[in-house]
Amino acid sequence: MRKNGSFLIEALSVRSLFAPFKMALTLLFIVGILFAFSLVAQSWFHQPNLLEQELVYTQVIFGQSRSDNPSFHILMIRYFYNALYWLFFDVTGVKAIFEDVPINDFQQIIVNSLYSYKDNLEILNQTLKIISIRLGNLFAYLPLFVCLASVALFDGLMQRKIRQQNASRESAGIYHRAKYWRTGLVSLVTLAYLCAPVAIPHYLLLFPIVCLAILIFIQAKFLKKYL
Repeated sequence: MRKNGSFLIEALSVRSLFAPFKMALTLLFIVGILFAFSLVAQSWFHQPNLLEQELVYTQVIFGQSRSDNPSFHILMIRYFYNALYWLFFDVTGVKAIFEDVPINDFQQIIVNSLYSYKDNLEILNQTLKIISIRLGNLFAYLPLFVCLASVALFDGLMQRKIRQQNASRESAGIYHRAKYWRTGLVSLVTLAYLCAPVAIPHYLLLFPIVCLAILIFIQAKFLKKYL
């Protein structure tokens, strides 16, 4: 029994060591699924004027940005687009279809096989721009979400303290429901926003942000009283 107990403790210790890597792998898998769905949906239901509409909505909220002094929001959009363009066009050598750039033999094979799909690659480039704008919009609202989430968390923990003093009943079920709703809301809103083949005013993201803050408050309030 003593040997089995020590083995169990060691197994749990090793498991806790690999837990962050497992979480990071799961997060990477979710991000990959969201991006793949958005890429396919945007390319399949391509709208020629969608990029212009997205730029108009962005300028209405964030205003014009000078080229010599771009805002943080515009910089994030550029970083996202440059990273995606590098992955899809620079690494594969597909950039050579549109520009006269040197490529290696392996990239030449890819270029030869995709040259007949030049129009589709242009649509892909437009799709990457749209996804970059929407990712930039999501990150632009991140500071607001952090502020609301911090207030909701603090208020919820204060409510939990009151529950502890009043010896209220345990409400673990409410806590877990709020947790599942929070995860589902983040995934569904991100998926719908990135995949939508129509222009969506990004100030509508304020509604799910407020809902997330409420769910965080509920989680903090109904956290297990005695940990």
